[in-house]
This record gives sequence, structure tokens and C-alpha cells, in this order.
Amino acid sequence: MSSRRSTHHFDNEAEAIRYRDEEGTGGWIFVCNDKGEATIFPHQMTPKDIFNSGQTSSSGGRFIGATGKIISAEDVA
Repeated sequence: MSSRRSTHHFDNEAEAIRYRDEEGTGGWIFVCNDKGEATIFPHQMTPKDIFNSGQTSSSGGRFIGATGKIISAEDVA
């Protein structure tokens, strides 16, 4: 499966941002509030798609777009 269509998991936000920038994958990054773990989702998915997929932390979190835009999970619920 192409990295442009799969999810990627990281220990923290900085690793996820660096990977997205270096690999050019695009996609929103979801950062969990509780542990700070981060996941890059496929570029085709919107924050609402990601939130509704059930793959976000129940503790909440935030989405970081490729342009640096930040949206809280509560804003897309």
C-alpha cells in the first residue's frame, strides 16, 4: 500500500510533522491529548472523516494540517 494512502503512527507530534514534510505524504495529523502520540492520516480524509472513523483518542486531541492549521477534535465532532 502506498504511503500516500495509509496511516502512519508516531510517538510524538514533531516526528509526525518531520515525516510528513520529508516524505510529502500530506494529510492531517491527529495528536492525542493524553500521551501526545500522533497519527498521519491519508490526504483524502478530512478531520471530520478521521474523527468519525473511530481512530482518534477518547481523551481528545487536535488536528494539524499541512499548512500548520490546528483544529481541535471537539470542533469537528
